[in-house]
Amino acid sequence: MATRPRPRRVEARTARAPQGRAATDRGGDPAGDRSPSSALTPRQLEVLSLLTDGMTNRHIARALGITEKTVKNHMQAIFARLNVSDRTQAAVYAVRHNRAA
Repeated sequence: MATRPRPRRVEARTARAPQGRAATDRGGDPAGDRSPSSALTPRQLEVLSLLTDGMTNRHIARALGITEKTVKNHMQAIFARLNVSDRTQAAVYAVRHNRAA
């Protein structure tokens, strides 16, 4: 039995901003001008809003017509973007930064 050749590794290239211009994240805004919560998707903002209302993942899933697993995925993304580690911290962040609609 013949063995297949291993695919070559592609070296990771580091992206550098052109000199004289500020680095930007998605959306073209200067990276420093955006708050973490403004980087949330509209759906993540919906989930965060329902979270601040005290809803459980099951209730959020039912309200939005999605699965609990999808809610958990949104929660993890929200925690990462807001640099928090749990639901309570995310809710407090949302209330303090007027993200609770």
